[in-house]
Amino acid sequence: MCFIKGSTNRKKGITLIELIISLSLLVIIISLLISSFNILSKTYTQVSTYAEGTISINEALMFISNKIENNCYKVESDNGVLKLYEKNSSYVDKVKKSGETLQFIYQSSYNEFTTNTLLYDIQSFTLTKINNVIFVKIIGKDGTVGEKCFAKEL
Repeated sequence: MCFIKGSTNRKKGITLIELIISLSLLVIIISLLISSFNILSKTYTQVSTYAEGTISINEALMFISNKIENNCYKVESDNGVLKLYEKNSSYVDKVKKSGETLQFIYQSSYNEFTTNTLLYDIQSFTLTKINNVIFVKIIGKDGTVGEKCFAKEL
């Protein structure tokens, strides 16, 4: 048999330099994963906040629309207040901005006024009347925008 000199004296295992290189590569990969997770988390939060604002504004506009279609014979705009005249009644429901909220004010059967909040954290509630059409625009504090037009006259 022929032996190669020095082949039996070789140590098995990893060197300190190999260990340091492996650990530094592992740290780089973990830091990239953590930063990617943070970016995804921030993006998710922004998108979900925007979607929540959009849904809330659309629900408020749908509520107003359903109220007009089912219970009103006339709609008016008066100094930033949307007035909804109910059928077969002398009651006038109102939608207006109060502070940072959008409120729905209605008169109950006991002649008491009740206020319900439709939206929180709104920046503006604008009404524009052109001929017999009222354009409603709601802007939330987060920048979400909702618009709808209403027309109902005798």
